[in-house]
Amino acid sequence: MAVDAADALRNRHDSWRPVTDDRDITLRLDLEAVPPVAAAPGVIDQALDNLIANAIDAAPAGSTITLTARHADGMVELHVTDQGPGMTETQRRRAFDRFWRAGTTDHDGFGLGLPIVQRLITACGGTVDLRDAPGGGLDAVIRLLPTQSAARPRDAPAAGAASRKTR
Repeated sequence: MAVDAADALRNRHDSWRPVTDDRDITLRLDLEAVPPVAAAPGVIDQALDNLIANAIDAAPAGSTITLTARHADGMVELHVTDQGPGMTETQRRRAFDRFWRAGTTDHDGFGLGLPIVQRLITACGGTVDLRDAPGGGLDAVIRLLPTQSAARPRDAPAAGAASRKTR
């Protein structure tokens, strides 16, 4: 199914804005025009909710969390970037292990959020990655394929479509 990823990011921004306002965190939205992505309904929202909640837990008061949508290398990328303490390379590699939690965090989670996000996004043919954010913090990146209709030129037939010759 085709999902408007930029619209999903915009909706998550609107939903989380009261929480970030209460915590003196700026929630910024940076959207480029992106094609629809192949994903089941609700998957992107659930994945983004988890990543945004993690960013809010990590971000100090007075900092910014940026939600970004962009089209890069034939993929749609959704970024949740915070200005928190970030993670070491080892922590980023382990973060998708079930029940693992970074020892420096103080939260009530069970270490299942990121593994669930990874399974949801992988089931849609995408990837999720944690990177160092420029200037410090963490950049959680979801990469999804555009839908078939968005990925092919408008005049090209769909894969498997029979061509019709006219006389």
